[in-house]
Amino acid sequence: MGRSSDKRLWGLRSLLGQEQEPQKGLSREAVIRGFQRFLGRDPESEAAIAAHQSLPDEAALARCLMGSQEYAQKQYATTVAVSPLTTTSGLTADARRHTTSNLRFLVFGNCQAPQIARLIEAMTGGAKASVIDATRATIARMRSGDQDISPQLAENDLILTQEFGEVFHIIEQRYPEALPKVRRYPSLQFNAYHPDIVYVVDKATGAHIQGPMGGRFQV
Repeated sequence: MGRSSDKRLWGLRSLLGQEQEPQKGLSREAVIRGFQRFLGRDPESEAAIAAHQSLPDEAALARCLMGSQEYAQKQYATTVAVSPLTTTSGLTADARRHTTSNLRFLVFGNCQAPQIARLIEAMTGGAKASVIDATRATIARMRSGDQDISPQLAENDLILTQEFGEVFHIIEQRYPEALPKVRRYPSLQFNAYHPDIVYVVDKATGAHIQGPMGGRFQV
């Protein structure tokens, strides 16, 4: 018989109460992938794998895992209480918020990087962000291998690199195992005139000219 004939036969037997077409269910690998994606771990036992294989598809597996208490504790149950904010009218604003992340971030960039890191922490409540100032000297040490950043790359969950310099390419060449965690972000610029602090570079040496404020000048 062909495939369509087989299906008709299964349907007839089902109506007669004789047999039911076996459930397709999930593969063992699909269950393990689901646990790793939603719970961040492998299934605790073969019995757990077998139990979840009875689900009809991966969407049902996702709903099952996301509905678990373990998932809730990992993703949504961390409530961060922040001291009440005082508004200009003297009233207090509710600063309680929920975080969906306890990730660790490593931020490479110019003088904007520390502010990006603080924003990540302020907007999530649970994330921790550290900064490596991507100066020319730092990049040169990273390129030569004199500054080994592998410990920082390993201990952080996401690595943000600003779209300038060679940081991304250095990670790509020297630390390829960390590349899946790297995300690029742009430098922030404002084209209208406004008072600012800038660096003045000596074209002959490439070094910052030192003034009363160090390497920065008010314009």
